[in-house]
Amino acid sequence: MPAVIVAGIVCLLGAVGITWAVGSFQGGGFFMLFLLSPLVLTVLLGFLLKSRGAQVCMASAAAIYGLVTTCFWLYVLFGKPSDPQDPIALAFAGIYASPFLVISWIVAAILNWSGATRKEPQI
Repeated sequence: MPAVIVAGIVCLLGAVGITWAVGSFQGGGFFMLFLLSPLVLTVLLGFLLKSRGAQVCMASAAAIYGLVTTCFWLYVLFGKPSDPQDPIALAFAGIYASPFLVISWIVAAILNWSGATRKEPQI
């Protein structure tokens, strides 16, 4: 279950990073809802789609999502001149990444289906 492990690690690191940047868990909870909800769906799909190709696809998607979201988060909070409305942009990061993740989930489902219909040689 590499997809579940990778997505779980990205969720944990994201939660810690958001809480650290905001300064409190209550303040970070708002951003966690938007930033980490796509990864929760990836974890749920990781439990359902068990073929090797689907797991690799979803683990890669979770890792790429975590990397891109972290870069976006660092840019918004530290990389440009400060504006009081900057953190609200974090609420849209999950929405902007949704098309990529939906495509990854569809590809993982197709890989799972094709792996289930074809017999793999037993070793």
